Amino acid sequence: MTSNKHVDILNRWQKPGDVTNVPRIEDFADTNMNAGTSTRWLISSNMLELASATLSYDLPKQWLEKVSMQGLRVYASGENLFLLTKRKGIFPRSNIFSGYSGNADVYLPARVFTFGLNLTF
Repeated sequence: MTSNKHVDILNRWQKPGDVTNVPRIEDFADTNMNAGTSTRWLISSNMLELASATLSYDLPKQWLEKVSMQGLRVYASGENLFLLTKRKGIFPRSNIFSGYSGNADVYLPARVFTFGLNLTF
């Protein structure tokens, strides 16, 4: 087995006598990516997510006139800020059954924060 997999794969059945609820995992090259028709892993992907948000503040014009500016906006934005789900394992919004597109090894998206100023003269 090659490439990165989710940590749950460590609990898979490997040899007679193993006690687990995770079946044997075959090599992707030999078994059509373990995507046989089954409802075994069918679970709810309900979630509450705050994917992105931006907060900004425009300074009052009377303050800016003193320094010969027309506008000044201060802002902060973020992506992937919050995720609440009962689902364990792979990120609920991921498409892991997209054929051989290389999309099967899925990590949670990174949290991104951006801060900035927009100046108008």
